[in-house]
Amino acid sequence: TCARTSLEINGLGSTTGPDILYQWTAFPGNIVNGGNSLTPEIDQPGTYILQVTDTGSLCIVSDTVLVTMDLEQPGALIDQGQNLIVDCNNPQLVLDGSPSLPIGNATYQWATQNGHIVSGINSALLTVDSGIVYTLTVTHGRTGCTDTESVNVAEDFALPTVVFALPPVLTCENAAVQLEVFPPGNPADYSYQWGGPGVIVDPTSPTPTVSQQGNYHVTVTDLTNGCENSNSLAVLQNKVPPTAKAEALGLIDCYNLSAQVSGEGSSTGNVTYLWSTTGNGTIATPNSILTSVNAPGTYFLTVTRLDNGCTAVDSTLVAASSLPIEGALFTLDHPDCVDP
Repeated sequence: TCARTSLEINGLGSTTGPDILYQWTAFPGNIVNGGNSLTPEIDQPGTYILQVTDTGSLCIVSDTVLVTMDLEQPGALIDQGQNLIVDCNNPQLVLDGSPSLPIGNATYQWATQNGHIVSGINSALLTVDSGIVYTLTVTHGRTGCTDTESVNVAEDFALPTVVFALPPVLTCENAAVQLEVFPPGNPADYSYQWGGPGVIVDPTSPTPTVSQQGNYHVTVTDLTNGCENSNSLAVLQNKVPPTAKAEALGLIDCYNLSAQVSGEGSSTGNVTYLWSTTGNGTIATPNSILTSVNAPGTYFLTVTRLDNGCTAVDSTLVAASSLPIEGALFTLDHPDCVDP
């Protein structure tokens, strides 16, 4: 057989004694050693003849034995009908060598160079958790002959990259901002789960909307291999208001038909000014920090920061010490002879 490359045949039932000679011959076959003994060693199939000679009587007898060879081969087979890949969805894979022949009369031995075997190295079912080539050796239980079969297991444990767009800053003008994460491929091939302070609008999309400052995190999952990765970013807030200070610089009277109002002390630089009133006065230059008005009343100064849209309002009262005469009524009596 494949397992037994030589064997011992014997003529132990033959006559023995000091005058007895033994001679083995093969037709065909091969006698390795012991050709003149009762137990020669052979290594080939064939017909072996034992001749026994009695040197005293010169009688010769013989007998034959037929040695056959059994080289029945097994068949190593691995079921490749399944998806031969390990990934985050399926971190372990069972390789099935049970279709190997002969069924019920074979032993199994799995091996791999750089892979990892979890269990079943000597069974028909092998559990692995890494991708590489795995080899099955099947040994025939009767003949000892062997056969091998190999299979390549793929591996995909790649984590998705999680890259963010620069998050906008929350301001008085932009009370809510949209975040954005960029997966490594088609956004539809991934799932998303955002977390953070406050209410998150569309927390399962790559572009949620948030309205509170703080740290936000997202977990991105590759829908193909099930692997996930997380990252976080900070949303900042700029809602610092400007300073508004309004002041009246005089009174309205018969000599001064207008008065100045000033925003001196208000924020300067990247700001705008807007004067308004609830009265009937006219404001000469409503967008100047210093302007004039022509009627008493309450005047409001609104200061707006251009970088965040935040505003501040202050007011001042323009008084009148005496109102100018806007019109006069008089009557004229004509003289006559009675009342010259």
